[in-house]
Amino acid sequence: MLGNESYDAVYMVWSTLLGYGPDTECDRILLNEARRLVKPGGLLVIANTVSYDREALINMMWL
Repeated sequence: MLGNESYDAVYMVWSTLLGYGPDTECDRILLNEARRLVKPGGLLVIANTVSYDREALINMMWL
């Protein structure tokens, strides 16, 4: 997908990438590609924003 590039870190946002393909094979391909892009000893960060509670955040803003 992205050639032979490799990076010290790769950052993925779970809710924008995973679970939107027609099947779990798409997710597997994305995760394998992200792993391939990380240099040995590098960092793969997958941010879990699925449990983000927008209403709770808005309520906190008024405290």
